[in-house]
Amino acid sequence: MKAVIHVNNFEHQKTHGAAMKSGLERHGIEVSWAGFDEPAPCDFAVIWGSPFKHPRVKEATPRLLVMEAGHIGGRDLTRLTYTSCGWNGLQRRGRYPKVEDGGQRWKALYADFIEPWRIQTEGYALLLGQVPGDFSLYGLPSGFQSWAQAQTNMLRTLGYDVVFRPHPLCRKLGHLTTPDGAEESNGTLAEDLAGASFAVAFNSTSSVESVLAGVPTVTLDEGAMAWDVTSHQLSTDRVQPDRHAWAHWLAYTQWRLDELSSGFAWEHIHTAMEG
Repeated sequence: MKAVIHVNNFEHQKTHGAAMKSGLERHGIEVSWAGFDEPAPCDFAVIWGSPFKHPRVKEATPRLLVMEAGHIGGRDLTRLTYTSCGWNGLQRRGRYPKVEDGGQRWKALYADFIEPWRIQTEGYALLLGQVPGDFSLYGLPSGFQSWAQAQTNMLRTLGYDVVFRPHPLCRKLGHLTTPDGAEESNGTLAEDLAGASFAVAFNSTSSVESVLAGVPTVTLDEGAMAWDVTSHQLSTDRVQPDRHAWAHWLAYTQWRLDELSSGFAWEHIHTAMEG
């Protein structure tokens, strides 16, 4: 079997590409490098970020192993602890291993991340921002800002105060456009969640953190990693389902760097290759 890795010159991409190469080679897979969007003959391609960033590779290669920052445990690209690895898509649109281990991996690595559901009738609706133009928002033809304004309008009609939390990258770059009628957050995510009655997201990864924090959450795109444990309409009651099966699945969507380089991650990742 042959794989080709397509990453750019950012340090996190090179580092994780190299770790994946090492792990694959430990399993007898022939691995080579190619340009970010330069197709090469292979059984599968390894890419970083949305397949839409690699249109030529996507067209030429039916099987894509997509790496991206993990869904829990910190997403700072300069010091990533966990890396998501899914087939042919990002977030819930990717295909991941389904492992029946009784929650062992979750308990070993992530048990401290989950808090009991809480009931907090007082508080605001926390609207979770995303980066306008990001590939994860391709289901929003009108753009994220229009969507955020529409959600703010609906929430206010339903009687909620709205706090808008900009994506950290937008804050860093100074690209902040808070919807009319919403208060802009200046706190940490933990602080924002502490005062929220519930959270609302299109498909932001922050919805994973809100669910783990025990905050009822609404997600409005099926690509959201928290889709299975959230409600999907602003006007309905907030759900608080059992999160154990979801959390156990989530544990096999992301891997440490040493797990990639040792080949341990591939032992599970390859089981989802064909769906």
